[in-house]
Amino acid sequence: MSVVSFEAPGLPPQMANEMKQAIAKGQEAENSFCLTGEEASRGYEERVKKLAGRPDCTMDRYSATGGTLDAAFTCKGDNGMKSVMTMKGLMTPTGSDVTMSMEQSGSQMPGGSMKMTMNVKSERIGDCK
Repeated sequence: MSVVSFEAPGLPPQMANEMKQAIAKGQEAENSFCLTGEEASRGYEERVKKLAGRPDCTMDRYSATGGTLDAAFTCKGDNGMKSVMTMKGLMTPTGSDVTMSMEQSGSQMPGGSMKMTMNVKSERIGDCK
């Protein structure tokens, strides 16, 4: 996972840069997981819905056809906080390359909003143990 962009207009530039670096550093570690054949056969919708699976989230759109993913969901939190996440990219049986964008807004955020875009790549490394 790599951070493509990070914008926090209400934060001083140095603090925004430190946040971007901290997020990027937290994503450097490899993350491995195992999907059974049954889980993989259900496609990506279930995994995307788990991301949006909190009671305060709704799926705005979901399409996974021809090896492409296009999904979005919105979550509403306390005090008017709102998060919108979009996911677009390529999904194959051997890997994925997806761009995820998140925009958060709310009166309690410095500057009222924050935007972040990440690129997430995965590859199949073998069968589950």
